[in-house]
Amino acid sequence: MPRIKYLESIRGGVSVWIYYKDHGFPHVEIYKGKPSSYEAHLKLNLLDFSVMECSGFSERAVRVLLKELEPYRSILLRDWYEITES
Repeated sequence: MPRIKYLESIRGGVSVWIYYKDHGFPHVEIYKGKPSSYEAHLKLNLLDFSVMECSGFSERAVRVLLKELEPYRSILLRDWYEITES
């Protein structure tokens, strides 16, 4: 599972990940803390930029994350296809 290097830590220990050979809609996993022992988790659909799952993040934190990730949306989508189809 590669951590997205250009988004290694976008805000306060939050990191963005794409899992190899993942399935379903193109998405990223966002964690506060380590993925193995996270404080908060968000699963973000890259097609319509909607939240698929969320635990531990406040509504305000989600809005901030979406705003910060929006400029990277097309890059993340491209990366998801490259990583999951390799």
